[in-house]
Amino acid sequence: MLSLPRALPQLSGTWLTAFRILWWPLFVLTLAATVAGLHYERVSYDQRVQPFAELGLRSWGGNSLGTPLGGESRAAGIRAGRRVVAVAGRPLPADASRELLAARLREAPGPVVAITTRGPGDDIRQHRLRRGPHHLDLAFRGIGVGFKGLLSIERGLGFAANLIAILAALLLFRRRARDPVAALLSFAFLGVTAGSGQAFSTLAELGPRGITDILRIAGFGALAVGILTFPSGRFEPRWTLWAAFLTASWVVVGILLVALLPQQTSWTAFNLLGVALIVSSVAALALRYRRVESEIERQQIRWAAFGFTVGGLLGSAVGVIEEVYPSIDDEFLYAWLRLLDAVIAPTAWALLALGLLVSLLRYRLYDADAVISRSAAYAFLTLLLGAAFAGSEKIIEVLGEEMFGESSRALAAGLGAAVAATLVAPLHNRVHRWTERRFQRGLVQLRRRLPTTVGDMREFASLDDLLSTVADEVEKALRATRVAVLIGGSGEPLSPAFARHVATGDVEAWQAAWQPGDAETLDCDRGDPMFPARLRLRADGAGTVGWLLLGPRPDGSFFGKDEREALAEIADPVTRAVHIVRQRASLNASLFGRIHSIESEVAALVKTLASLARPSRI
Repeated sequence: MLSLPRALPQLSGTWLTAFRILWWPLFVLTLAATVAGLHYERVSYDQRVQPFAELGLRSWGGNSLGTPLGGESRAAGIRAGRRVVAVAGRPLPADASRELLAARLREAPGPVVAITTRGPGDDIRQHRLRRGPHHLDLAFRGIGVGFKGLLSIERGLGFAANLIAILAALLLFRRRARDPVAALLSFAFLGVTAGSGQAFSTLAELGPRGITDILRIAGFGALAVGILTFPSGRFEPRWTLWAAFLTASWVVVGILLVALLPQQTSWTAFNLLGVALIVSSVAALALRYRRVESEIERQQIRWAAFGFTVGGLLGSAVGVIEEVYPSIDDEFLYAWLRLLDAVIAPTAWALLALGLLVSLLRYRLYDADAVISRSAAYAFLTLLLGAAFAGSEKIIEVLGEEMFGESSRALAAGLGAAVAATLVAPLHNRVHRWTERRFQRGLVQLRRRLPTTVGDMREFASLDDLLSTVADEVEKALRATRVAVLIGGSGEPLSPAFARHVATGDVEAWQAAWQPGDAETLDCDRGDPMFPARLRLRADGAGTVGWLLLGPRPDGSFFGKDEREALAEIADPVTRAVHIVRQRASLNASLFGRIHSIESEVAALVKTLASLARPSRI
């Protein structure tokens, strides 16, 4: 009886050799095409974009025009959706390609070009358009960086994101080549990168027809299967096996479509199915997170989910932006959407690659909460400040046009930037506090709850109970593998007073080889496998009362900046609580000693009086 596999097979022997033979050429092709793409992007721009842009036109494929650039072409009657039917008197075929239209515009003589367009209802119009860079300057001045700056952002961020994906693929291949999940994701990074960005410009210019589509489809298929089985390679839940089979079928069908059908074929249904497969992969990841028991795997899934969630949300935003491009008839809004697209698209791809890379290499797994919190804070802050700048600039521009005319645009940009700068500090603090409460609850509770708790306990609890409570809260918030407390200082020798997940003898042996540092609060030694973090328990008026010793996190990594800051914040209240409990214990011991002494003296006195009261025998 045929049994269905429960996991992806480990790569070894012939299969590993075959994978390496396939991987290395793809790696070289992707890297070379990405670097060469910096040149071919300029070639593509000169051939496909510049002929339109220098006339104030924007192409949306074929002979259809998009939103006009700069206002001059708009004044000449150009509107989005109109089709060019003739250039300089030369008619164009009804199914003219974008490339043919660009060539006709480029070949048209003179500084002024006459074109004929057809609109809805066979509305034929003649337009005379001046050549020059002023169209782009006028269209993109509202975003503050101009069109040349926008191109630099697009190319620079896109190139950086692609290099990150290529580097992630190389690291996974070199360090985890036998792991089938790492192998799939490594191939996915190369395939998707080779089919997009700078590599797309190179391969579209030099490669065979459809090569970029084939690589991109294969890459997305590998990505979907890798996430379906992430991180252990097991098909859990079992329906993920059928989803993987459907994904493989989707890849095969896609390659056949590229090879057999013309380029004009609609890919909408096929692309929607691909999106559904990726969504099913993320759903399987979420279900696996709820069921998995291993803390390491849970942290791996958190990193992967961070990459997919942030990258997916940003990618969805890019998709929405690109869908609404053709319908936008406002230059100001179009310019801002173009800038957002230039920033968001490469950021989404880079974050996805980094999240999966960190997860599979198990590098600083327990920093996921801090990274998610900061990323969310910066994302919200960027959106809020961008909205404040754009909104205030537009309002000031509209209000100032009647008074200052065209010069109001420069004034509006300056005042808009001033409004955004004024909001930076208050928005940053509010957003940071909100994201910290949402994504770093353990540290927030440690900062807020522990000082109050030890402040109450110092009035009635024993030292053992107090230290046990401190260890509970610190271990939960920082995920320390072991906790110990040394009590002493200010002339009193240090000695272990509490130990968890470590024997007292091991603490004493470690202490014998340790010399307390001069740090006011936190003494760190990342190379110490036993206690890399040592918190000095010191407060004004109490001096140093001891040290809180913390072992590394379960993956062996050291604590992050936020965790170290939280430790520094609790040092004072914990020190005072320990100091007061010890003083109270010492005072109680003294009082109990005096009471016992008094009780002994009273008992002796009673005994003496009793003996005196007895009648003597004569």
